[in-house]
Amino acid sequence: METVRIFACTIKRYKRLKIDGYETLHIGSALTEENFGDGYIADFNGINISKKQPYYCELSGLYWIWKNVNDAEIVGLCHYRRSFVVNKYTFFKPHIVNKEDAITILNEYDIIVPKKLHKNINNGWTIESSFKNDWYINLLLDVVSDLESQYVEALRSVFNADKMSFQNLIITKKYTINNYCAWLFKILFEFENRLIAISKLESRNVGYAAEWLFNAWLIVNPDSLKIRYMDVLKIDEKRGAVFYLKVILAKLGILDILINLKNKRKMKREGIEILK
Repeated sequence: METVRIFACTIKRYKRLKIDGYETLHIGSALTEENFGDGYIADFNGINISKKQPYYCELSGLYWIWKNVNDAEIVGLCHYRRSFVVNKYTFFKPHIVNKEDAITILNEYDIIVPKKLHKNINNGWTIESSFKNDWYINLLLDVVSDLESQYVEALRSVFNADKMSFQNLIITKKYTINNYCAWLFKILFEFENRLIAISKLESRNVGYAAEWLFNAWLIVNPDSLKIRYMDVLKIDEKRGAVFYLKVILAKLGILDILINLKNKRKMKREGIEILK
């Protein structure tokens, strides 16, 4: 059986997932004197960018996996509050993807990524970092044009799309992580340098860029990657009346349509235009 190591990244102590194949990775651990103790892997060990975590978010964990995990055929990254599930909208307890699931799925597919969601303008970063701040988009496009010009049109199509995969979650074979990370971090390090040069390096804005880049990378590599899109569950999401209404609407096949209409109306009201 293939070795599977899926890392739930966190910046604080939490009730860890007791699921076969999962480990907990303390990201940004170099920035604190607090030792989380047994059960937590500190990302300042080995080759790391732990001190960059405030800007790179969960990508400091992905970098650590890339550089330091060499004993697993399948690796993954999730958040301490978000994990891949077989079906998010269900009346029953959702089934979180475990070690056996990952092996089974990756026997047929090459990579597991978050199901595409509508760009929700209630997410402050979407407005601030993508639609209203043209300099951010143009700077990222310039970096990609200089380093990986074949991805420029794909990146533009991601900016213009109604939906995309968010959160930088991934489960795949280690060699795919190696290829993706070599491409990604070359771009992100240069993007960071140019942000510093114009005094625009701020919390999370490198990590957000990675979400756009991930989607562009998936577009350009369809022939070599068979992609499995899966639901992502917010572990502590309250399962009240609103949630179960979404379950019903999802089963009727109209939840996605209603979300799209809601977002377009909000964007029109806010005067937000997608990059052309």
